[in-house]
Amino acid sequence: MNEKKSIILNLVLMVLAVLLIILAVLTVGRGQNTKGTEEALTYQEFSEKYTYKNTKGQGGIAHMGDPHVFWDETSGKWYMTGTADGREVKVWSSPDLTSWGNETVVMKNEDIPWAFYDPDNGVYGLWGAEIHKIGDTYYLYFSTWGTEENAEAATSPRIGVATCDTVDGTYVAKEEPLFDFGYSTIDNHLFTDDDGKRYLVYCRDATDNIANDRHESHIYIVEMGEDCMSVKEDSEPQCLITPEYDWECATPDPKWVWTEGCWMQKMDGRYYLFYSAGKYSTWDYCIGYAVSDAPTGPFVKNPEPLMKTFANQLSGPGNNSFFASKDGKELFTAYHMHTHSEKPSGDRYLNIDRIGLREDGTVYVNAPTFTDQPLPSGEKEGHTLLSDEAEIIADTAQGYSASGINDGEVAVVARFKDREWCCAKPVAQAVLRLEWDKEVEVNSIFLYNSIVENHASHKVNIKLSNGDVLEGVKLGEFGGEAGIVNLNSVKTKWMEITVAEETPGQTAFALSEVMVFGTK
Repeated sequence: MNEKKSIILNLVLMVLAVLLIILAVLTVGRGQNTKGTEEALTYQEFSEKYTYKNTKGQGGIAHMGDPHVFWDETSGKWYMTGTADGREVKVWSSPDLTSWGNETVVMKNEDIPWAFYDPDNGVYGLWGAEIHKIGDTYYLYFSTWGTEENAEAATSPRIGVATCDTVDGTYVAKEEPLFDFGYSTIDNHLFTDDDGKRYLVYCRDATDNIANDRHESHIYIVEMGEDCMSVKEDSEPQCLITPEYDWECATPDPKWVWTEGCWMQKMDGRYYLFYSAGKYSTWDYCIGYAVSDAPTGPFVKNPEPLMKTFANQLSGPGNNSFFASKDGKELFTAYHMHTHSEKPSGDRYLNIDRIGLREDGTVYVNAPTFTDQPLPSGEKEGHTLLSDEAEIIADTAQGYSASGINDGEVAVVARFKDREWCCAKPVAQAVLRLEWDKEVEVNSIFLYNSIVENHASHKVNIKLSNGDVLEGVKLGEFGGEAGIVNLNSVKTKWMEITVAEETPGQTAFALSEVMVFGTK
């Protein structure tokens, strides 16, 4: 009898041991550690709380284009406007950028007094929706077809404005277009400068603009009046850019070329004009930018596109807008891509990725990504970006920079491999150290592997100043994919990263970026 009890007791102990092992695996996840004092999170719980992912239907938002994401202080929510079926302007809301819902129609095509709307004959269109709160009023800027009195209304779009007292209420459109300079205008963007002056950046559409013996769309700017619903008296529109480069003119029909989808962003005292080029429904659609010392130009273009189709799998990035993290530490861009990259069309979906400036004034964008990315700094408690304030102590190979490890830029594609950090010492001796001037409380670490095949590691070890060692943290396999560690609030003054497992043929230790989040 005692022998049977002993066997049963051993079986019970074995079952308990197996359950503990399973629990440990669930809570550790992909290299995740749970040494903190708070209740441990499973990897799924951690991912749902602190990350977001670009998918073809993020939070239910698919089949839309021209996204504009913004934070509304009044309601305490993120909002996004987008073009859906061409008949309605819709907004979606999100509490934290991880899930989108509350789809609401705020304006319909038939409710615009001056719009040409003939759905029975397939003549309708409503796009480029952008909402701005000015004072206590919300202003919705949009593009649609011209008035019925215009004989060429079906091919002559105009820009309009509507207002509402709430961000997601019913907007009432102005009785006539925002302005009419006698030519087609689309893709409106309201830009407010530091001195309070407001401008409308817009596209003079290719439908009736003939230049260089072809239909071309050009980007213009005009100063707005104080009412934000009209052009400032005596203000004359000025042309900012026209299509010039081969990649801007890569369209199915060489007689039609576009520069459109404009957005102006002031960064480090200069004016950055972002735009889309090519035909929106093709692989060649892409995003470029130009720079000026004044909002009215002259602008100098970056000679290469900032974002373009990636391996024909993620295609047609376009119509990007900007927003900052709530703590102002990071900048993001919202843009659309083709839902069906194998057969591009007007069916598109929302993407959000990090964007910023390099020291030389050029723009970087960590895109396109399709794996778990950290939420913006300050979006959640315990999720403030700390790595940007760390000193980097490491032997750095010639041609690379130690600042490449915490400058915010992730080398998603190979053409930006020189923006990484690479160690000068052999792999086995390589050490990367991040050090803070005082102890910080680390919640999570996102490690981005090198984009260079023979520099990428399989696993790394992380040592902290409190003596903890995280062994065998697995790194991502794709550009823009992070190896994620959940430390669950561990205090440390520094961390050292070394290679735990090399990849076959690895000749150097390099990382694209290390992002550390926590509490100061």
